[in-house]
Amino acid sequence: MKTFHRALDEFLELKKNELKPYTKSGYSERIKRLKDIFADLKLEDITTEEVQDYVDDWQKIYSVATINGYLIIIKQVLKQNGITLEKINVKNDKAKKLRLYSAEDIEKIEQYYSNHKEKIKVHHLPIFIALYTGMRKGEILGLQWLDIDLDRGLIDVSKNAQEINEDGKRKRIIQTPKTLSSNRTIAIPQQLIEILKPFQPKNDEDWETYVCSGNSQPHDGRSVSKSAEILFAKAGVNWQGFHAFRHSYATRMMEKNIPVKAISDLLGHSNIGTTMNIYSHTTNDFKKECVGKIFEDEKFKREKEKEILKNEVIKLQQQMNEIMIKIAEL
Repeated sequence: MKTFHRALDEFLELKKNELKPYTKSGYSERIKRLKDIFADLKLEDITTEEVQDYVDDWQKIYSVATINGYLIIIKQVLKQNGITLEKINVKNDKAKKLRLYSAEDIEKIEQYYSNHKEKIKVHHLPIFIALYTGMRKGEILGLQWLDIDLDRGLIDVSKNAQEINEDGKRKRIIQTPKTLSSNRTIAIPQQLIEILKPFQPKNDEDWETYVCSGNSQPHDGRSVSKSAEILFAKAGVNWQGFHAFRHSYATRMMEKNIPVKAISDLLGHSNIGTTMNIYSHTTNDFKKECVGKIFEDEKFKREKEKEILKNEVIKLQQQMNEIMIKIAEL
């Protein structure tokens, strides 16, 4: 029986033409770690219990997403060699809250822009695009001016800028979005249109330049994050990362009772279930609010009925008094 080390090499060779460069780079990094973990262990010696033990240890240091990434590779490698594992339990910390920017945070960012428009540079644009569209960071960095129609207020999302590790060197690449549903058209508010207008190219030949770099190459993701962190500090807002913009965008729409299907389409999720799973805390809050309103309405209705009945009783008493007075006068 072959070793897990060899099976991993065969798996990567088989998959290399199927995977996008960014995904392939991620797989390569995970495979290196898995080779160190399982070393020359034979496939037949890898059991569900042993993998579960590793997972239990990983939960102390890795996120659920990272662990699931490892498990996908382990299961696929074993399945390719006729071995099937039983269910592996990964504890998902559902109590963990999403990182969000509050309404107050957003107001501070908008106020900073209003007071310092002249200080806003091209490398700050990702902040405002993320704030008003909920787009992924890679999608934003992959935007070219030909993807944006400010007259119609629309953005076409069709590219994804990523950084991969190739032969020990960082390399920026452009690939198709994360999923088929990630190819989408997003309507943008007037606030974002006004922010983007000053940076819009004047010459036809510049429409292929990247929005967030102003040249023919996408901006470096880490530099963009650093610029955003500095701007946030000046605005008096705690920087929580780019993905917090996406969560904030979706949460605000949930709170405004926008249909989940519309939110899912705007975010580029493959199905409504993904949106519901991520933002269930918001929908649960909304459900509580709805139930509260139901019982508040019922309570109001009962109080109103009591008041009407009380008034009717008072009227009857007055009528009875008038009748008794008339009888006494006879």
